Amino acid sequence: MLRALPLARWHRAHGARMVPFAGWEMPVRYEGIIKEHRAVRERAGLFDISHMGEIIVRGQNAAGFLNYLTANDIGLLEPGKGQYSMFLNERGGVVDDIIVYQTENDTFLVIVNAVNTEKVMRYLETHRRPGVDIRNVSDSFALFSLAGPLTFDIASRLFDQPVELAPFRHTTLTLGETRITVAGTGYTGERRSLEFLVPVEHAEAFIENLFAAGAGTLALCGLGARDSLRIEACLPLYGHELSETMTPFESDLAWVVKRNKGDFIARAALATPEASHPSHRIGYFIVRGARQIPRQGARVFLDDRAVGEVTSGTFSPLLDAAVCMAFVEVSATHPGRHVVIDVRGNAVRAEAVEKPFLAHTARS
Repeated sequence: MLRALPLARWHRAHGARMVPFAGWEMPVRYEGIIKEHRAVRERAGLFDISHMGEIIVRGQNAAGFLNYLTANDIGLLEPGKGQYSMFLNERGGVVDDIIVYQTENDTFLVIVNAVNTEKVMRYLETHRRPGVDIRNVSDSFALFSLAGPLTFDIASRLFDQPVELAPFRHTTLTLGETRITVAGTGYTGERRSLEFLVPVEHAEAFIENLFAAGAGTLALCGLGARDSLRIEACLPLYGHELSETMTPFESDLAWVVKRNKGDFIARAALATPEASHPSHRIGYFIVRGARQIPRQGARVFLDDRAVGEVTSGTFSPLLDAAVCMAFVEVSATHPGRHVVIDVRGNAVRAEAVEKPFLAHTARS
């Protein structure tokens, strides 16, 4: 049975088309995916991402516990800062990609993917150490994302004070008597992006106030635009560019792995030359001169030889072209290299480029 967002009725009342996603019934679109996509790039868009999981890890050994299980370095954090990271298994595969916020000296808030929340809780309990408390607080909060050039303007009107957070900084603001965690994070590639963690009992009042603060400029956005925006920005999605059988190096996220931080769960597995220089990794491809969109599973060919398959694909309104990410032989990822993708029986020519696609405008 699908789970419902706290504001499911609100979304239907505002024209959302609802679809199943990660065990939840979620808004996929309101006025149209391309229209919502462009609203984020040109003005601002609002996403309800309350399906995401929130886990609090606290205690005198919380920092060391998290540092052992994650790819990034928890030691780089302090209260008010966050980081993108991953929970790893012993083989170097990704259990889940996460954002970790340090909220107090011995307290961390971990945002996990909805589909992986229960799996991550089992994983954390399996590796639990003395002096560490782990709590799944997902049902206590709603989570909203605001992205686009007008984000800070809208948030400043909402809170009646300047709100301009640097990436991965977070703070607590008060709206009426409601304390809201505000973070400079997002999943669209927009430099101006904020996420709001709101007590679930105040979620409807919050979204009504936010929607009013953005009246005339703010668009409601669903999963369709969220996916096209993140692909345009070359941001990974678990189950596509990330999995328990792929290392961060294969996912083209080597920068996340801080191998010099000391011992951690995958240190031995990721220290080998084979891990550091994989034969396959995620590459980025623009389809020139065709409207056919490569989707997950489409095979990729280089010189008539199959070299991998597409992990995510979409139409990019910014480039006015189809784009995709693919897990392929490294030789196929070199910028300027041309490949052929089998799109439902049609041979579609694509060019490898540097990420992100956002850097390659329609004029290039």
